[in-house]
Amino acid sequence: MIDILKQFKFKNNNRKNSIVINPHYHWSIILRIFFIMMIGLICFDFYLLYEIKNEQIFKVDSVAVKNPNPIKESLLKSITDSFHQKEEKTNSIKSVPLIYKDPSI
Repeated sequence: MIDILKQFKFKNNNRKNSIVINPHYHWSIILRIFFIMMIGLICFDFYLLYEIKNEQIFKVDSVAVKNPNPIKESLLKSITDSFHQKEEKTNSIKSVPLIYKDPSI
């Protein structure tokens, strides 16, 4: 009977040892998983780049768009006329000096 109990205790001790976390082992597993994921992502990126370069994915259809003229001709003409009038007025002021009345008279 004692032998059976000793075997049972030994099995329980073995179970406790297997449950204990081994940080070196688990850390290496995590590093391997992330390394494999990174290699997979890099391969997928190269595949996606190849597909885009050959225009097999993300195709963009060109659509002819008629651009309306945003400038109204009548407004443009009125603005240019106002600038011409201002230029004529400055030229007339420069050519003929103004005559001031003498306030003492």
